[in-house]
Amino acid sequence: MKLILLSALLTALSMPGMLWGYLIWIALIPFFLGMRSSRPLGGALKAFLFGFAYLMITHYWELPVLALNVPEVLDSFPNFIGVVVYVLMCLVIAVPFAGFGFVYSIFWSFFQTRKFTGALFAASLFTVFEGLRELGPLGFTNGRLSDALLNSQLGISQLLALGGPLLLVFVVVLVNHYLADLCTRRKGGRISLLVTAVAMVALVNALIQSAIPLRPTDESSEKTLYALQTNISQQLKYYAPPEETLKVVLMGLEEIPEGSTVIMPEATFMSDIRITPTGARLVELAQERNLEILVGFPIYNGENYNQVRFVNGDGFSGEFYAKVKLTPFVEFLPWPKIFGAFEFLKFLDYFDAGEEFAVFSVDGHEIGAQICFDSLYSEVARNLTLNGAGIIVISTNDGWFNIETALQQHFSKGIARAIENRRYVLQVSNTGITAIIDPYGRVLKRLPTINEVNTEYVIGAFQYLPGTQITPYTRFGNWFFFFSLVLGIAIAILGGVFPVKHEDDAKEILSTFKRIVVVGFSKNPDKPSNNVPMYLKEKGYEIIPVNPTMEEYEGMKVYPDLKSVIADGMNLEAVEIFRPSAEAEEIAIEAIELGARAVWLQKDIRSEKARKLASERSVLYVEDKCMYVEHRRFFT
Repeated sequence: MKLILLSALLTALSMPGMLWGYLIWIALIPFFLGMRSSRPLGGALKAFLFGFAYLMITHYWELPVLALNVPEVLDSFPNFIGVVVYVLMCLVIAVPFAGFGFVYSIFWSFFQTRKFTGALFAASLFTVFEGLRELGPLGFTNGRLSDALLNSQLGISQLLALGGPLLLVFVVVLVNHYLADLCTRRKGGRISLLVTAVAMVALVNALIQSAIPLRPTDESSEKTLYALQTNISQQLKYYAPPEETLKVVLMGLEEIPEGSTVIMPEATFMSDIRITPTGARLVELAQERNLEILVGFPIYNGENYNQVRFVNGDGFSGEFYAKVKLTPFVEFLPWPKIFGAFEFLKFLDYFDAGEEFAVFSVDGHEIGAQICFDSLYSEVARNLTLNGAGIIVISTNDGWFNIETALQQHFSKGIARAIENRRYVLQVSNTGITAIIDPYGRVLKRLPTINEVNTEYVIGAFQYLPGTQITPYTRFGNWFFFFSLVLGIAIAILGGVFPVKHEDDAKEILSTFKRIVVVGFSKNPDKPSNNVPMYLKEKGYEIIPVNPTMEEYEGMKVYPDLKSVIADGMNLEAVEIFRPSAEAEEIAIEAIELGARAVWLQKDIRSEKARKLASERSVLYVEDKCMYVEHRRFFT
């Protein structure tokens, strides 16, 4: 279990705003080492604990939000309830990992001697369950393995334009699983292996990144949007009259050049302002300065929407974009009969999910706007692009988050959306990160957050080139999910249901494994149970002697039984048994149950039960053969 928790920690530390994104290329190695030899239920539990731990660490910033910030502002539940909700949230979003662990543990043994096939299967399976993690009313995509690449590895991240986040997840798992298998086959030099692997990934990333086109400088096609980032506290938003917010907004708008198009944050106002003095004053200023202003506020017309729409001198537009991906429990209550007790988590009100991906045609701009939580899902930006958006705008209120990590993780989703669709993405936030990202994920300009400059608002002009390209991902969506599903099923059928039979398991064992556990090792050099393993030691194999009557032999530690070998931190690779048939059968079965990848019974020793169990578990199996003779036959 230590390996599982270590992997969870390393994975979390690779996420945006944490430690180092390149950790993701080795973070899953302890996880896959810990999953070896697990039974399905045990594998499900291990994978669930991995998901729970890494998602809990990744989203540590949610704890002060739920336990301090929200109770302080809304006064709707005590602080300790926020802690309980945080734990329950992590438990729920970790459930898909249990499914992966269950299925992986069923099929793992079928691929234990075929490194690349096993890595392909693990990557396909993990990708499928990662795809399932975003489905349904409780779907959640933050903390994906692909997120680790978004801030520091823009070269490899270009794969997003081909297959979206799931393609990156597949590649990350493939590399980790393959490296985990290599680690089990090496006696030493594992650290150098991992360092070399990360260095190679960094080199590949640098080579791809060097090929990314420079930003065009065609000023004739360049367009400008202005962002008005407000720095208004949640207390003021919820309890002060809208006129207080209006004062800040008007001061900011007065500084923006006349005739401009302005983007403002989500829920700039916390009530419908269309037929209020606040709305009338906003229209008046828009008319005075000839402004087109995208502003966010809720509306209640039979259906409740968290929406954004434009306002100009003629009033509020009839066209609007309503948030499609609502935040569970905060903006809607999933499955009320089950989760009705959690209604106290409601923020402003419950909303209906939008169904239209409206693109605003305003003053020469084709603006695809999305709101806050929408940016976590590729679907929204993709549909806006297909509907003709030349730029994607993310209007968000990050006023609940006091920790920079939360802002970085949210902003990184905009980087993914930009690359996926080859569109500029402009995020405009209340108190959070306001910045523009080019179609290759490069952050071109960023305004200071409230933690960096203590002002009521910040204004910025952002230039962009309207996009027209349709990427494979934009056109075909999550095709890689179905590819992974088909690939995983095919590998399971060909390698699991109908496993490949090796023509000569003896040669396979001697070629594949460099660590041999010798049960029945003798201190008498005249016996085969001594001279055979010592011969193999001379040929470069690592010999692990097992004999309950010995403690040491020629500098080698001698173990009393197989469980002691595992307890000392070593996996059972090949197990050679020098015991009479009656004892050998029991030892062989124990070795297989403990996860041995190959079992070898010496000359004149056979076991029908062990042979059958090895076949069922796809464990390489040899009986009635001398390892010395076979080694000389194949390699001398």
